[in-house]
Order: sequence, then C-alpha cells, then structure tokens
Amino acid sequence: MRARESFEWLDIELAGQDMAYQGLTNTFNLFYEKPMDYSIGLAGGSIFSGLSTSETPLPGFSDEIRTTFIGLEAKYFPTRALRGLFVRPGFYWKTLDSNGAVGKIDGFMGGAGLGYEIPVWEQIHLVPELGTQFGDLGAYPVNIKSISLALHFYSI
Repeated sequence: MRARESFEWLDIELAGQDMAYQGLTNTFNLFYEKPMDYSIGLAGGSIFSGLSTSETPLPGFSDEIRTTFIGLEAKYFPTRALRGLFVRPGFYWKTLDSNGAVGKIDGFMGGAGLGYEIPVWEQIHLVPELGTQFGDLGAYPVNIKSISLALHFYSI
C-alpha cells in the first residue's frame, strides 16, 4: 500500500465559463508491484481534503468543493537508461460535491502521470510526479492538473 499527497488545480467548464479550484488532495494505492519495473492495482482518495477558489463560483457551485475517486492505475518504468523515470496511466470513477445547488456529480475520468523515483536512503525513495486527469462529471467538462510528492518504502 502506498500514499501520495498532491497539490491539484481543477478546472470546471460551464457554458463557456471556467472555474478554477485548488488545494491538497491524497491518493492511496493498493497494488501488485515489481519494484522499479511496474505495478498495477487500485487507487482511491481525496477523502481528507477539499478544493477551494478565491473567484466568484459558477452558478450551482460553492467556493469549496470536495472530490472522491476510485479507479485502476498502472505504473511503468519504460527505460533502464533513466532508471527512476516512470509513467502512470489510470482510469477513475470520480465524484465531485459542489456544496451548492448542483449537488454531487460523477463520471469516468482518464489520467496520466510522469514522475521520477529518487533513492534517498537504502530502500526509501522520494517521488515527485506531474499528473493530469480529464473527463466529464455530469454535464461538466473537468480537467485536473497536479504536482505530487510521495515517499516509497521498499522492503529489503
């Protein structure tokens, strides 16, 4: 099992208007892994945090929203030349609670990440990652960009 903390920028589009939210989120992974080669399994999260905006919210949305998700993720290290470089594709069922008249909206989203595992001490790696998610939640196109940081602990 692994966890990563992310800072996310989430954009919602409504009738040609964009609304931007941001904040800290989290992801938990439960998967099968061959270290520094590949992993595949379940991902879920964003249960401890909300996203907020300093702009005037779109109709039906409040200035703070909450997202939750569950899905499948894979992680693959494509080259031995750059030993720690990895890609992370994923597919998710995501729910967004608008805390407003729109209520809860949900739908499928795709995602991709690019990161690098940096060994810091024996079997402990620091893992920065850039990611994106895209799809429609209800009738709303949603795009998410994130910067993540994780610590990976490998057994000896």
